Amino acid sequence: MGSAWQWVLVGVGLVASGPYVAYLVAIPSGRIRPHPVSWAIWTSITAIGLAAQIDKHAGPGTAILGIGAAFCAAITVLSLKHGRWSMHPIDWLSLAGALGAVGLWAITGNPLGAVITIAAVEVIGFVPSVRLAQAHPEHESPLLFLSGAVRMLAGILALDVFSVVTLLYPVTLLTCNTVFAAFILVLRRHRSLPARTTVAEVTGAALGGLAAIPDRPAT
Repeated sequence: MGSAWQWVLVGVGLVASGPYVAYLVAIPSGRIRPHPVSWAIWTSITAIGLAAQIDKHAGPGTAILGIGAAFCAAITVLSLKHGRWSMHPIDWLSLAGALGAVGLWAITGNPLGAVITIAAVEVIGFVPSVRLAQAHPEHESPLLFLSGAVRMLAGILALDVFSVVTLLYPVTLLTCNTVFAAFILVLRRHRSLPARTTVAEVTGAALGGLAAIPDRPAT
């Protein structure tokens, strides 16, 4: 069942998911233009990571990946209509690599092989979004990915079982989200994009409110 401290950490993960709600609200309005390929890849592999943790009875921290999978699926659905469909050959290569890796895991059915595979696919899944953010950093939210890193850290600390199978994927998520958020922030600063106040974004993240909706597209 897990200790009270572990469930407190799960609660921290829930609070850290506030920007995801704001991100979802911002997509139909065009303030955020996510790449559908990245989010489709992340949805599938987060679900596999969740299954691997459940298989190893990893404890309350498993709920964090469950929350992440649900948000990824919702963002994928919205991005199919409102996202930025700018497919480059490297995007198709990323998708093919992701599908191939997931297929390999499905054939072997090995939990360790699964997490190694999806950790690699997680990195591949960032390629289309990195390319898109490089061209349009105003269409991505660094706060969302920073909150994802916080959520993953809470999930790791709330696990019952610490092993390669239970840790590799969330640690990969933590690292990728942190690096990508920093990448977006550096691009925005370099290009001097108009931005809402950092205080408003951070406050919105803490409250899970709409103040976390990221910057408007540059005109």
